[in-house]
Amino acid sequence: MKQWFGYMLILFSCLLWACETPISMKLPGKENTKIIEGWIENDKNPIVIVSNSISYYSTIGIEEILSAVDRDAKVYVTDEVGNTEQLTLGVSFEHIYGVLGAAYVGQTLKGEAGKEYTLYVEDKDGRVFTAKTRIPQQEILIDSIFFPINNGLYDTTCPIRMMFQDRPETYDCYRFFCKIKNLDITYSPVRLGTFDDLTFNGKPITYELSRAPLSNFNFSDMTDSVREDYSRSYFKAGDTIVLRSTLTDTATLKYWFPLQVDIFLGMNPFMVSGTYPTNIIGENVTGIWSGYHARYDTLIFPIDTLLH
Repeated sequence: MKQWFGYMLILFSCLLWACETPISMKLPGKENTKIIEGWIENDKNPIVIVSNSISYYSTIGIEEILSAVDRDAKVYVTDEVGNTEQLTLGVSFEHIYGVLGAAYVGQTLKGEAGKEYTLYVEDKDGRVFTAKTRIPQQEILIDSIFFPINNGLYDTTCPIRMMFQDRPETYDCYRFFCKIKNLDITYSPVRLGTFDDLTFNGKPITYELSRAPLSNFNFSDMTDSVREDYSRSYFKAGDTIVLRSTLTDTATLKYWFPLQVDIFLGMNPFMVSGTYPTNIIGENVTGIWSGYHARYDTLIFPIDTLLH
């Protein structure tokens, strides 16, 4: 009986092996998609990042990221009265690529509230991309910004609470950024901090801001305390935070709103799979050219909350 069972087991295994079908898979390669992210805000020079897409299946490291930058592009910004500046590749602490010296930055042209600006990009292959944006005329009406520290509990971490007034006569699109000094290299978008006023037009709003790390990637040499500090959402005693509160255009909202939902509420922390509406005209291109009316506020989380 045992011998018969052994023969049947061998026969069954052979049948399974015979039913296997060899499968040949060819992984998709990288499409040469141009990625353009640029903006201009009131009283500041324009900044534009021009890069190429990186294959999902490639190894991602600092060398691969830098090699994706188009360093031979011709980038121009023109205002509505015809003043034009060619941007040059250099350093900017407004974007992580700029920190790496890979941003196209302006030197003379500065944004003015209410004006329209045209972006022109010609890449090293001769492809041309254009876009238009307008800086909103007015800035956000902030009444107060504070840390909602619980009396009696002496919170050591918390979000930032902002109270602002929406204008009833205009359709307003908001986008918020923050930077913690001595922790963040540059500004990063506030978690779910891009939205419009369709649900609260003309009303006073109380809004809580929490931090999003500049990147979802961690580094292997981080200690537990450094990793926790790098990834935290709330602010803590001793932090000096700079808030960048902006009004922007509809195209910027339509691009960043669904993208932020996928980033912060999606299942994969390293990539997003959706397609997002772009205002950039050209072949095989994605990204956004934005106009911002920005204001900056600095807050210090008091250390003495720990001493009471």
